[in-house]
Amino acid sequence: MNKRREIWADNAKFIGITLMLIGHNSLASNEVFDFIYAFHMPLFFILSGYFASDKREPFMPYLKKNIRSLLVPYFMFSLIVLPLTYFHLWSNRDMLGCNSWNDFLIMPILGIFFVKTTIISYFTGPIWFFVALFIVKMLFFLYKLFYTSKYSLISMSIVCTILFLLTKSLGIQLLFRLDSALLCFPFYVIGFTMKYLNRSVIFKKKSYWSAGMLSCVLFILTYYISINNGHVEISDAGYGHSLLLMYIGAILGSLGVIVVSRTIGRNEYISTIGGGTAVILGLHGNIQAMMKQIVVHWLGITTYSLWAALLMVTLLLLIHIPIIYFMNKRCPFLIGKQK
Repeated sequence: MNKRREIWADNAKFIGITLMLIGHNSLASNEVFDFIYAFHMPLFFILSGYFASDKREPFMPYLKKNIRSLLVPYFMFSLIVLPLTYFHLWSNRDMLGCNSWNDFLIMPILGIFFVKTTIISYFTGPIWFFVALFIVKMLFFLYKLFYTSKYSLISMSIVCTILFLLTKSLGIQLLFRLDSALLCFPFYVIGFTMKYLNRSVIFKKKSYWSAGMLSCVLFILTYYISINNGHVEISDAGYGHSLLLMYIGAILGSLGVIVVSRTIGRNEYISTIGGGTAVILGLHGNIQAMMKQIVVHWLGITTYSLWAALLMVTLLLLIHIPIIYFMNKRCPFLIGKQK
């Protein structure tokens, strides 16, 4: 059971991280961009929730475990890419309001602690996910602490959604990605609930044909929703035109990925990349930025093309494989693991 779960979960993470890389690639079309952003980050919150435990445990061990697995990688990767963050800030200093050497030196440091770009801070990269997931897990601990029934999770999700909408309506800018965490807590709850639905149509073993048909239906519905709802930007707590459509599209797209992932057998490279999503989240932004410089400025390729984006993403994944192997073996603490 655990082995099977690990296989399909790594497959799902591989699909999710690949979609994220395509979405972060400037050569992908706007339609592809909006479709991917409709569900690729909610997928990771759903997967995290699926493997969450509802067993009660003391707060301090729970806190230390999640600091080690989420906040340590966040700060480590932030420091690793800090020189390139300074380079990006310097390259765009006029647009970002960097008017002095003090601004230049301080803005990236404040960005690491605020996990956000503001008038006094500069932050770049998808590693905001580590902090948002940490907050989500702290919220989930309240459920574990005051557990009465599974329905209490529904109440907590509603409260988080109301708080999110309230801050949006009042124009309150939350730091530390707290707004993204409030928005994504329901996804974590959905993932947690899904483990009790292993016999549902989504989790039943299917033929390739039936799995393909079901996933196509789910993706088509997600695509239709993404067209009508507009762009969703989870990192900035943006949900398009409708919060309800955002949740529906994200759930349908994530289920489509899960259906596909459960039909894929074990593959060493897929498992390596799927298990190394923390590394890719931490490093790919700067590596991809350098690749874009080569492709766009040196080779002169500026035409929007899904195939060009797929080629760049394939190269990017191949580059990360030895890095993942190295970090898993030599410095697992960087990615929240113990030796």
